[in-house]
Amino acid sequence: MTVQDRSLAHEDLQSTSLRLCEVAGAAARSVGDLLRREFPARDAVDTKADFHDLVTPHDQHADDLIRRQLADAVPESRVVGEEGGVSGAGEITWYVDPIDGTSNFAGGVPFFCVSIGAALHDRLIAGVVYDPLREELFTAHLGGAAVNGVPMSSRGVPTDRTAVLATDFPTHRESGLAANGLPDAELFAEMVRSFRTVRRLGSGALTLAYVAAGRLDATVGLNAKPWDVAAGAMLVEAAGGVYRPVRRDAGSAPGPWAASSYVACVADFDLSGSCLAQLVGGSDD
Repeated sequence: MTVQDRSLAHEDLQSTSLRLCEVAGAAARSVGDLLRREFPARDAVDTKADFHDLVTPHDQHADDLIRRQLADAVPESRVVGEEGGVSGAGEITWYVDPIDGTSNFAGGVPFFCVSIGAALHDRLIAGVVYDPLREELFTAHLGGAAVNGVPMSSRGVPTDRTAVLATDFPTHRESGLAANGLPDAELFAEMVRSFRTVRRLGSGALTLAYVAAGRLDATVGLNAKPWDVAAGAMLVEAAGGVYRPVRRDAGSAPGPWAASSYVACVADFDLSGSCLAQLVGGSDD
């Protein structure tokens, strides 16, 4: 029986969550051949807002394919994404980033992904992050989280000095995140001194999937959009980790995935004792 055959209003929430996870996984995998074939995309790069913000024709192509699959599988839904804006209408909202990590994809760095999250009204209930090069599909629904079907748990180490932090912070824009007013450069220096090591990987969604899998212990993200983080936030929480929104822009949509900045960490990590605590002291839960 397909999703079309049954009204979401008559399915229990657990069943709906699992079904949407399966739909999202199939949609993400459907663009895998395209992304593998076109990687790297050095000769197909354009810019959007500025020279930091890259796009390729393959972003739009992948987005079109994913939207078509989602609309066919779940007609009673809308899609919100980076490339195609908002389309459709219904009680299910999909948050789609067809290539999270476009700079890596364009330049030949093998760390990018497809990110698809699903919310029922104002609650995330499914999410997938797909790494087409490693063919790893990270999935989350209300029953738990897995990678390629194997259950995963967000477990790691407890302290900064033993932990690996992955972040794209700071950026070319000053964030003003530190509660004590530290400039971004000084806050980043504090992170470098405090953590065992710091990595800048270039895909927030795949980084969140790695925190969910316990491959990384913590991450800080900023200037994020809902399609960047919806699936990753779902993965971290479904795997037992911690996802904390840091700052919500005025007029933003409800839900923690709508906050423009966030901290996420494995379940074992002592966030209150970390240098990252100054970022989440006034977080918007």
